[in-house]
Amino acid sequence: MRERNLKRLIRKGLLAMTVCWCGSAGAWFEDYEPPVVVSDPYIELHTGPGRGYPVFYVAGQGDKIVILKRRTSWFKVRVPRDKEGWVHIEQMRHTLDLQGKPVDFGEVGMAQYVKRRWEMGMTGGALDGAATISG
Repeated sequence: MRERNLKRLIRKGLLAMTVCWCGSAGAWFEDYEPPVVVSDPYIELHTGPGRGYPVFYVAGQGDKIVILKRRTSWFKVRVPRDKEGWVHIEQMRHTLDLQGKPVDFGEVGMAQYVKRRWEMGMTGGALDGAATISG
């Protein structure tokens, strides 16, 4: 009986923390979709975040695209015809903001990983009848 109550308490705690943490941070990011303008003659949209994925659409010079998310050196974008695809950072570096200035996408690599100031993690579960939670 005690073990079942502990499991229930752990599940409720994890759910509450997830809703509080992800709900507030995730909602802010979902609403933030910065637009940029294509300055090269074209950029290629891939079906996935990698060079192995085929190109399915080409956005032309002057098209306004919206950045949806970033995965390492790939950006998921939406083009004017509501098509969504992935663009490599090298092509994104040739875009402009709405004021006509180049966009700085920064670098994400080992140097940024090593310089991080803090890290957070959490886990919970049951193994052979023993409930566990750690943070």
